[in-house]
Amino acid sequence: VVRARIAPEPLYVAYNEFCAPSLADAVESAIAAGASCVRVVPTMLVPGGVHSEVEIPRTLDALRRAHPSVEIAYAWPIALDAIADVLVAAMENRTGSPR
Repeated sequence: VVRARIAPEPLYVAYNEFCAPSLADAVESAIAAGASCVRVVPTMLVPGGVHSEVEIPRTLDALRRAHPSVEIAYAWPIALDAIADVLVAAMENRTGSPR
């Protein structure tokens, strides 16, 4: 769904651990394909985790040092009001009421 909504921009999927490709590998692939701007959007939706607050920023900092001419943006944290809207909508879709 996301790929269709952002077309024709490419979408690269990456994983923080246990699966491939890694975040670094995916960003390197985008750069090798000619990207001058890479936007990283994690699936961790709310603050409070070591992946989104420590590990991903550390990886992105290393990538920025390796590719200073490429803009690497980290779209996080996601607006909590928007997350709340999605969660309430999911509850309403399932039960007809958020309560």
